[in-house]
Amino acid sequence: MELNMDNPFRPKIYRGKIACVGNNGGTYSETIRYGFRDAAYILFDGVVKDRKCSEDELVYPIVYCCRHSIELSLKIAIENILQLQKHREEKYKKLNFPGELSDKIKKTLVHHSIEDLDGVLKEIIAVIGDSRLESGYLDISVLLQDYFFDDKGDAFRYARSLDQTPILASNGIHSIAIATLKEKFRMIMEFFDGYLSDIYTIADEYSLGTFTKHLSRSDLEEIARELPQCDRWREPEFDDIRQRLRDKYDISGNELSEAISIIKEHLFFCSLIGKEHQIGGISDDELKIYARYSVEMCKLSENEGNEEENGHFTQSSLEKIHNYYKKQNEFSVGLSIESISLLAAFSSFGKKYYKCYAERFNSLWDDFKPDSDTDKPGLLNRIQDIELVLKGMERCGQTTYIRKIRAALSMVKE
Repeated sequence: MELNMDNPFRPKIYRGKIACVGNNGGTYSETIRYGFRDAAYILFDGVVKDRKCSEDELVYPIVYCCRHSIELSLKIAIENILQLQKHREEKYKKLNFPGELSDKIKKTLVHHSIEDLDGVLKEIIAVIGDSRLESGYLDISVLLQDYFFDDKGDAFRYARSLDQTPILASNGIHSIAIATLKEKFRMIMEFFDGYLSDIYTIADEYSLGTFTKHLSRSDLEEIARELPQCDRWREPEFDDIRQRLRDKYDISGNELSEAISIIKEHLFFCSLIGKEHQIGGISDDELKIYARYSVEMCKLSENEGNEEENGHFTQSSLEKIHNYYKKQNEFSVGLSIESISLLAAFSSFGKKYYKCYAERFNSLWDDFKPDSDTDKPGLLNRIQDIELVLKGMERCGQTTYIRKIRAALSMVKE
């Protein structure tokens, strides 16, 4: 038999499927977790559907894949929460973990005990005190206890420990219910699939710096929605509202005052209490022109033809395209490039499908601010859908712009 001397980890000859790893596609803990998770599902199906597959043999890689998926899930959760904690410590130096807990985290992350990882995660969650991190985990962690006996991750890789003790037999394990194992593993993985995504989002939220010692950004938004409009804060019942909020969130009067100050200065939260920090300076006349522009250009777009004959546009189609850009140019005369750029930024902010934070609008706006290379017609095309612009404005608390545009639209449609 001729030996294949090609190194599969540094291939020179590419045969069949090639896996992209390292710098060629990236290798991340999440990717490895998905791999072991999906391998477990494939092996489960192999035992159930393929009569040639022996459960007595496949149970070892099955359980190892299950166990390693869970171990990675816990480590990824802890590492992402540590990023969250880093943002808390940057703002409030006294919020750092106790030295004992910090040492325990470092030791646990380099070992394989699911019991220790579970315990550390619970301790971290308790210290941080954000209820969203606890959500559902305490329930699902009960299922992890099945794997506590295997503190080194060796039980399904080797028959015996270093001292030659039979690992499974010494733990009283003589049979494994494949269906039960699969059902519980699926429940654990489905939880972690959502939980890890949530933790990443929460950690990203903390990176904005919008929080206090005991209140998350989410808490601050909820408080903003519970506060009365700011013009009523001098009324006697406002003191009762403050006390109710202190009791509900278990915070001091000083921390509530800090929270209210953040809300007042926040681009979006302030709109919930009747305040506004207006962005840019789009004039009333420009807002009226823009409302007409959106309505008229949408009509033209609906009627714009793309008829072709023998691969060429028809005369009728070309005339419609000409009229479209002629009308667009007429409207653009009344809109400054600065205002068009700001409206385009609002439009982009309005269509993002992931969670938009008002704190990041100014950074987005910087990408749209005009320079000598700005494509004005391109920006005008971006702002044609006025509902996207209004959604972006809403996310930034721009109540005045919204009110004036809505009024202008009602006049145009009449």
